[in-house]
Formats: sequence, structure tokens, C-alpha cells
Amino acid sequence: MGERNSGLRAIGRDRLVLLGYVTGGHFAVHWFGQLFPLILEPLKVALRLSYVQVGALTTMRELTTGLVNLPAGLLGDRLARHRTAILSSALLAMGLAYFIFGMASTYLYALVAAGLVGAGIALWHPTAMASLSSRFPEHRATAFAVHGMGATVGDTLTPVVVGLLFVLYPWRPIMALQLVLAVLVGIPLWLGLRGVFRTQAAASGGGGGQAAAVGEFLRNPAFLGMALANGLMNTGRVLVMTFFPLYVIETLGYSYTGVGTYYALLHVMGTVSQPFLGYLSDRLGRKWVLVPAFLMLAVLYTLVPLVDAGIPLGIVVTLIGLFFYTLTNVTAAAIVDVAGSRIQATSLGITFLSNSLFTLPGPVIGGYLVEHYGMGSVFYLCGALLLAAAAVITPLKLYRGWGR
Repeated sequence: MGERNSGLRAIGRDRLVLLGYVTGGHFAVHWFGQLFPLILEPLKVALRLSYVQVGALTTMRELTTGLVNLPAGLLGDRLARHRTAILSSALLAMGLAYFIFGMASTYLYALVAAGLVGAGIALWHPTAMASLSSRFPEHRATAFAVHGMGATVGDTLTPVVVGLLFVLYPWRPIMALQLVLAVLVGIPLWLGLRGVFRTQAAASGGGGGQAAAVGEFLRNPAFLGMALANGLMNTGRVLVMTFFPLYVIETLGYSYTGVGTYYALLHVMGTVSQPFLGYLSDRLGRKWVLVPAFLMLAVLYTLVPLVDAGIPLGIVVTLIGLFFYTLTNVTAAAIVDVAGSRIQATSLGITFLSNSLFTLPGPVIGGYLVEHYGMGSVFYLCGALLLAAAAVITPLKLYRGWGR
């Protein structure tokens, strides 16, 4: 017990407070994030949307995420003392988005709401992850993994809880109440983190120094390769999040409760795998985790439309969940390794911008494939994207682990 307390004292109170609050806030961000794929089917029915229009809602979310990511990252570095305001505004943006979804009577309102979801995602991630990266430089991927565990719990609980609520109550009032939830979470976050960032220094070197560091970062081959691999990986994730609920409901004939159960399986194993893979990538190096995981994920995506519903599909989805969100922590750590200490939030903003722009056409292409070649074609595309990502990463010179 004494050794444990000594370890906690070595970490420091401010670091523990930061890790605790951003992990809890990340739970809320992913609660809101997982609402998005769950409302696509009722929106499709209520507004009489085509598959391409459904895909375009995801594209709008990705576009806004991309456009906001870079300025959010720049602000996270330049206004480091005000990171609490940035994080709290992320929650409020997402709560407002679902309030609009609940009131939406036309497709235009749905597009605006989808854009606000993307803005909230962009405001949160560069700032939260840069804060952890700067405070936990020796265990970067592990800290990201703990932060990610909050997301995984949110990803696991949201589909089950919301799927049940959709069965019991109309979906529109449930969406409108999300604004109240955002306020109830955002205020404690604001109060809890005010002191943590009060003495946080801004990016050193002034605007010119920051610009020079960004230019060097953008020319780094490791960043360019990781950005491409990250874009391929996340395009697959976005396609799965968009079309898997539709596959479960329309092809397999399950209810919202069935969708919620499968979606919970898609995320629950990340609670176990995230700290393990984060530690492993800190210990052995990034490629020892990323390349095998990408190859396994490629096979698993391809199996989704080939296996039977029920237990076989549940097993495949659970195995996908080992990597589905976890790998984003490792790719983010690999990119921040390259960026250095001065532009950590900015480097993540650039990465998320390139990622969002890369994924923009994916959902619309996916909608086209479904309409012309069937639902299975989307999952085959996801498998091909992960194979390509593994091929891109293999020759890169990335962080090789402790003492290597």
C-alpha cells in the first residue's frame, strides 16, 4: 500500500487531476459521439433520406471536424492557460448539436447539427491529448490509452442505454435533452481544471518559432506516412460507424436494442486492450503494435458480412473491438513523437485535419457501393483500406520503445 501511494505521489496531484478529468470528459465526448450513428436510421426514416444523404451527414461531421481541428490545435498551444474553456466548449457544442437533431424538420437542420458534432470532436481531442502528452512524456501512449478508456466506456454504454431508450420513448425528446447533459458535465469540468492550466506556458518561440516548427513537422517523412496510414485507418472506422447500424437493422432485421448490443461489443474490449497496447507501444515501439493490428483488423472487417448473425457475428465484432478505437491512441502517440514539445496540440490538429479531409468522400462512396453492390461491399472496402495502411507504416522510422 505504501509503494502504491509513493507511486501516486511521484505522478503528482496536478497530473492525476488532469488525467482524471479529461478521462471523465472523454467519456461524455464519446457518449455524444456514439449517439451519431444511432440516430442515422431514425433520421433516415423521419426525413426520408437516401443512403447517399445519410453518408453525407457523416461527411459533414468529418468536414467540420477537419476545418476546426487546425485552429483548435493552434489555440491549444498558443492559449494553453485557457484549455479548460476549449474543453468545456467542446461538450456544449455537441449538446447543442443533438438539441438541433431533436428539433430537425428538414435535412438542412440535420446537416447543421452534424457539423456541430464534428466541431465538438475537434475542440476536444487536440487540446486534451496535447495536455496529456506534455505532462506524461515518458508514458505518452499509456496516458492516451487511459484517456481512451473513458471513451471506450462511453462507446460501450451509449449504444446499450440509448438503444433501450429508443425502444421505450420517442427519439426526438431524448436528443433534445442532451443539451442539459452537456451543461451538467461541462460545469464540473470547468471548475475542476481551472487550476491545472493556470500556470501552463504557451508554445515557446512566438508565432515565428511555432510556424518554423510546423514547417519542419510537415516535411517529416514519418509524419507524412503516419498521416496517410491514419487517414486510411479512420476512413475504415467512419464507414463502419456509418453503415454497420444500417446493416444490423435493415439486412439482419434486428431492433435498436440489437444494434446497441452489437455496438457495445464493438467497444467493450477496448477497455482491456487500450492500456495493454498503449504500454506495449511505449515499451517495444509503435510498429510492433500497429502493423500486426492493421492486418488483423483488415481480416476482421472482411468477415463481417460473411459470418452468420448472432454469436458468430458477435465474436467477430468483439475481436474488432480490440483495435477499433485503441489504435487511434497509438497513431496519435507516433505523430506527437515526431512533433516535439512546442507544437503538440498543433501537430494533433494538423493530423486530425488531414484525417478528416481524407475521410470526407468515404461515407458517400460507401453509400454508392451499398446502393449498387450491396451492404457487404462497404466492409470489403474497409479491409482493403487497413491492408494499405499496414503497407504504408512498414517502412517508416518510428519511435522504437524504451532504451532502443
